Amino acid sequence: MPQHSQFVMEEEDQVLLIIHILEEEWSEQESNRGAEQVEEPTSLTLKQFLDSFNGDENKEVQGVFDAYRRDSQGDSSDNPKDSLYLDEATTEIMKILVSKNQVTMPWENWNSTSKLIKVDDYMILENLAPILGTLFGKYGDFSGMSNLSPKAKMLYIMTVCDAVNSMLSTKVKNITKNVLLSWFHCFMLGHFAGFEIQFASGRLTRVVRSHFGLQADVSTDLTLAKLDEEIGEQRALLDSKEIIASEQDREIDKLRERIASMQFTSTKVHKEIAELNKKIKTLEEKRAISRFTEECLSDALELEGQTAGRILCSLARGVDLDHLTFDRTMAFWKFSNETHDFAPSVLLVALCLQTQGFSLDCSILGTLFGKYGDFSGMSNLSPKAKMLYIMTVCDAVNSMLSTKVKNITKNVLLSWFHCFMLGHFAGFEIQFASGRLTRVVRSHFGLQADVSTDLTLAKLDEEIGEQRALLDSKEIIASEQDREIDKLRERIASMQLTSTKVHKEIAELHKKIKTLEEKRAISRFTEECLSDALELEGQTAGVGLL
Repeated sequence: MPQHSQFVMEEEDQVLLIIHILEEEWSEQESNRGAEQVEEPTSLTLKQFLDSFNGDENKEVQGVFDAYRRDSQGDSSDNPKDSLYLDEATTEIMKILVSKNQVTMPWENWNSTSKLIKVDDYMILENLAPILGTLFGKYGDFSGMSNLSPKAKMLYIMTVCDAVNSMLSTKVKNITKNVLLSWFHCFMLGHFAGFEIQFASGRLTRVVRSHFGLQADVSTDLTLAKLDEEIGEQRALLDSKEIIASEQDREIDKLRERIASMQFTSTKVHKEIAELNKKIKTLEEKRAISRFTEECLSDALELEGQTAGRILCSLARGVDLDHLTFDRTMAFWKFSNETHDFAPSVLLVALCLQTQGFSLDCSILGTLFGKYGDFSGMSNLSPKAKMLYIMTVCDAVNSMLSTKVKNITKNVLLSWFHCFMLGHFAGFEIQFASGRLTRVVRSHFGLQADVSTDLTLAKLDEEIGEQRALLDSKEIIASEQDREIDKLRERIASMQLTSTKVHKEIAELHKKIKTLEEKRAISRFTEECLSDALELEGQTAGVGLL
């Protein structure tokens, strides 16, 4: 084997042996964090160090990087971490810058052949060793609270130290956006690795401000004064609008309370009106009954001695009633025998009428036809059916002619009513009987009455008058209340329109003031940036860190 090849193999074997030794020692350190010791030969390079990471260690490193990348792009579902304890304005500026630029792993830009040496219990790039020693001496082990494995922790310690080293070698006036972003990424990665790097926040804040102060080309004194004046004017206007709105809202609330009270009273009055209407209706019904009773008594006094059918028709004198009765009976019997198309119910009615003494009185029918015409002419019944109901009507008239009003019973009155109603439903025009039947009915009930209605009617008239007067007064009150409520509602509607407008103006003022305050905050921040820029322009960015 050639000597050169043998030398290369020996060198590779030596590196593998070193990595094996380191892994054994780091494994032991995991079980006893308090006594971490790493023996690192001077020939270990950055590439060899990175290649020695196992799967879990690579996942740790990638996990920290991915967590920061998601947070910087606003994609994290977890609560965002504080941005290096910078002030709010500086944090917002850096977030905007970071969100517009891709985050990369800092060690991708490092020289892979750079050597690592041991500082305390950590391996670190040789050029960064003095920085780590000074930082640990001044601030203590800022990585002590991290839960990362030793090698992952070492990688992110180098990341922080690289940013400090760059800051120490860069003047503030020479800082570019990309340089500023690289420092910010390094410190944020350390932050996400669990390091306590508050030591850098104050200086980094001033460096960021100085960088942006150097970009500013305007004086902020006049702008700030003008913004303060405008904000003061808008706040004064806002206060006056809020006072107006508050007064309007109170007035609207008072009006609503007044309406609620009036509606309660109005509801009560309307309920009383409904009760009065009901009471008046009952009284008027009683009065109608009393008046009807009075009319019945009047008819009874006049018709008491008359026959019920007196004016319906007049019978011829000297007729042999017994002979007529026999003839009528025979005629009805013949009629019934010849009528085969009648329903049983119709025949039953006819037989019942015959049993009660029904008689076909030609004189009554002739008189009715002579006086009123053929009242059955409009009926659509067959001739025989029509004849049967004609006899029914004539029987009622006959009975009325032979019965005095004072002798009418309820059953007799009902039989007449049924007869005329059957004629009516048969299609007969029997209005000729309605007037007399009305007076007969009244007379019958008038004869049953045993009280005088004069006093009752007078009393009812008086009571109805009193209730109507009370009703009128209640309706006037209700009407006035309803009008007043409507006016109040119109007033509220008008005030609400104005109030809505004022509240809208208030919202616009709040929005305007917020915009002005944001502008003022930016102007103040710019002023601070200019101040820092004037002070730090000639300094290196990392002054004070070590």
